[in-house]
Amino acid sequence: MPLNGDSAFAHFTADEEVYFMSIQNGKVYKITIDENGNRTGLRRIDPIGPEEQMFIHPFVVDPITDNIMYYPDETTIWRHSNLNNIQLTNEWDSISEGWSEAIDLDLSGREISCISTTKTNPSNRLYVGTNRKQLYRVDNANSNEPIITEITKYFDSGAGMVSGDYFHAYGHINNIAVHPNDGNVALTVFSNYEVYSMYYTTNGGETWSRAGGNLEQQSNGGGNGPSFRWASIMPFGEDTLYFVATSTGLYGTNKIEGQETRWEQMGANTIGNVVCEQVKTRAQDSLVVLATHGNGIYTTKIQSVNDVIEIAEVKLENNIHIYPNPASEYLIIESNKEEMYEIYDLQGKLIYKDKITVPKTKVNVGAIPKGIYIIKVGELSRKWVKKIKLILQIQK
Repeated sequence: MPLNGDSAFAHFTADEEVYFMSIQNGKVYKITIDENGNRTGLRRIDPIGPEEQMFIHPFVVDPITDNIMYYPDETTIWRHSNLNNIQLTNEWDSISEGWSEAIDLDLSGREISCISTTKTNPSNRLYVGTNRKQLYRVDNANSNEPIITEITKYFDSGAGMVSGDYFHAYGHINNIAVHPNDGNVALTVFSNYEVYSMYYTTNGGETWSRAGGNLEQQSNGGGNGPSFRWASIMPFGEDTLYFVATSTGLYGTNKIEGQETRWEQMGANTIGNVVCEQVKTRAQDSLVVLATHGNGIYTTKIQSVNDVIEIAEVKLENNIHIYPNPASEYLIIESNKEEMYEIYDLQGKLIYKDKITVPKTKVNVGAIPKGIYIIKVGELSRKWVKKIKLILQIQK
């Protein structure tokens, strides 16, 4: 094991040659490791000066250069601009060389609670959250003239806002998830109970919309919905996948649609309802890594959007009801209209088709191999084609 302590945050360089790891109270180390996981070099590198670190204290490293580190301290962000120059001398004391108090936020009665950095479009941007709802965007964070913009969503009496439309006064921002290819797209996660849990932006925080969807019991964030802890955004082909780690497990979706966002539980039979603290994703190989509280780390590689979206039971607008889903032996289609239905595999091959019998049709799917399928229910005329598509899962 490279370090002893309560593990916190980590970053490794693109070539996987150097690792930055932290343990309790904000102690950060630059480390090299051999192929067997044994430590070959070390230097503690957090700055001398900060004294009010959180027990699990964040830091971020610029993902493009792997050479700049940002380290928050209450209302200030320290910056080290040349990590490559730090020699691994196996010393265990914090350092001053290379560090500067680069960004000062005017926080009255608040403290920095989390920090995230963009990768591209634009680069060198930070999103900084606090323990009392305030959220900031810092552009040109690598320069001596950073541009600080508050992007908190406040109550606007003239906009017809209701509770949940704006950031709660006591909202603790635990994480800001940033799209790796578009630094203007982000999710802001509030970890408190009894406050609305997550908001979404596509314009760098100029505007925010709700993203908690069906995980919120009440529209204002009240009730017995889970505590959100961490989110991640992962491009996947032409789609974008969104993940959120919560106090009741891991959830995912492929669309953020405000109050109508539908989050589906992932790993119900493996992860279960354990408290999940962080979820990280890597678009290059569709890797998802989940850190739980006391139940280890889980990993998976997404093969299809349908790994994230699982439809349990669907009621469609034209009184068509299809269930169960997943199905093993039989599929029931309820409809008030006689029309054709077709079942296709994901390669577009027609597996089965027949006509619906009103009011209920029982379809034998026992001979269909296990997998993900598309069922179409539609009516054809000379002038128009009406088709309803539904993801169907066959399990054995």
